[in-house]
Amino acid sequence: MLKNISSAFRRRLLPFRKSESGVTAVEAAFIFPFFFGIVGIIAETGAMMFVEYAIQGGVQSTARLVRTGQAQQANVSAATFKAEICEFASIITNCASKLKVHVNADLSFGVLQSSAPDFDTLDTNEAFDCGGPQEYVAVIATYDHQFTMPWMQFFENSPINNARRLSGYAMFRNEPFPSTSGTC
Repeated sequence: MLKNISSAFRRRLLPFRKSESGVTAVEAAFIFPFFFGIVGIIAETGAMMFVEYAIQGGVQSTARLVRTGQAQQANVSAATFKAEICEFASIITNCASKLKVHVNADLSFGVLQSSAPDFDTLDTNEAFDCGGPQEYVAVIATYDHQFTMPWMQFFENSPINNARRLSGYAMFRNEPFPSTSGTC
């Protein structure tokens, strides 16, 4: 009886075995998930890198305002400073709500380096002191980038919300601009 079932089964499969119609659709069904996955990873990585470079560019641009004394004379607030940094990244994301900024001034680079917050604890160590003429200033900005692709979690490095922490840094000495009553 088993022999009859297997021979009948073979006879039914014989037309399918010789037919090649639909092979392309089956191959495409196997290949497309991998193809779209790779395209998604490339797009997500590109967006993440764009945001990181935009934040670094924003930090450099706004640090120039601090270095020349323009931020101090205009009494720039921390919120305005964040908005200036995020202006570069506004094409892809609205980073002003999630951007953390630490601006600190001191009399030497050594003290600034030792007092700079840890990368993981910047959330609780935000500061905003642009300093005066010829003071040394450190500007650190971080942004937690949330991934849209669930399989991109191997890029995560933020201890707080399972995101990729992007950052921008600038450390410089303020120019000898005229001292004003304004601060930032």
